[in-house]
Amino acid sequence: MKKIYIAVVILFFVAVVNAQQLIIVPNDSAEITDVVTDGFQPYDIHIELINNTGSPASITWGLINYTGPNPWEVKLCDNNNCYDLMLSPGPHVSFSVPNGDTVDMKFQYTSHCVDGTGSTNVYAFITGDSAGSVVQLNYKATLTSNCTNSIQVTAPVHLKIYPNPVHSSFVVTGLEDAGNLSFEVYDLKGATVKSEVKDASNTQIEISLENLPKGSYILKAFDANGNVAGTSRLSKVD
Repeated sequence: MKKIYIAVVILFFVAVVNAQQLIIVPNDSAEITDVVTDGFQPYDIHIELINNTGSPASITWGLINYTGPNPWEVKLCDNNNCYDLMLSPGPHVSFSVPNGDTVDMKFQYTSHCVDGTGSTNVYAFITGDSAGSVVQLNYKATLTSNCTNSIQVTAPVHLKIYPNPVHSSFVVTGLEDAGNLSFEVYDLKGATVKSEVKDASNTQIEISLENLPKGSYILKAFDANGNVAGTSRLSKVD
């Protein structure tokens, strides 16, 4: 019995030391309650992770689960980028963080004018030490809509874009009279690399990819109700 007791004490001590490798500020759970007037505006929730390993280290993180309204967008931003967790749940790896420095794990909920509560759980650990330093971050948002909606609901379509492959910019057609639309471009890891609102009353909508590296991307268009108006895949070339 004494040996078992000593073993338990040692395991407890090791667990406490490992848990301190990532310090969570202010704590592992954060939430907001707000009224939405713009369906495309992201609402941010911040939890900070402090590297307490004694040396520079990167942080690996990813989605555990999400519950909430289907039209909502859920993104998490580390010190690298913002990732759409419905497209790419992870794992993702941050830049190297100096000892004692922080990573702002900023969570974004975008409701597209749909009422509801979204809850998201994310894991994080020192890269290479998933067993010893893993922590769970918990985000919750309750959003009530007060949006002025004069946008027609559009049926999802395959977006017509040209040219494709794209050199510097491309044109989208076929969404006339849809009002303002939010166009988002994602890389194949699910990171949002371009986002802008365009007036679809024009017969042609031009979107620039001039500053993006060559590669494959996914384009999505959202109306103010959060409906996907259309999607397409495109390639960027030099």
